[in-house]
Amino acid sequence: MGTYNKGILGPFSGKVGTVVGANWRGKDIMRSLPKKTNRTPTETQLLKRQLFTTVAGEHKVFRFKLNQLTTKNLTAKHAKKAQ
Repeated sequence: MGTYNKGILGPFSGKVGTVVGANWRGKDIMRSLPKKTNRTPTETQLLKRQLFTTVAGEHKVFRFKLNQLTTKNLTAKHAKKAQ
């Protein structure tokens, strides 16, 4: 992992080729992509991945419902003000 202050194009985040740019504890860093492995995941890893997938799916549904509720409330407030 390498840190840099001002690169030729400034700091970046994301993947560019085999380099990943990120901000970690306020420092701009560059690191290499992790190596791919042929190991099979452990039972614990599989359970954690399944849990993460479930939580992410529920969060998506929650955000959708919350967005619907706030949109309805905002439109109702604007309709009252317009009258």
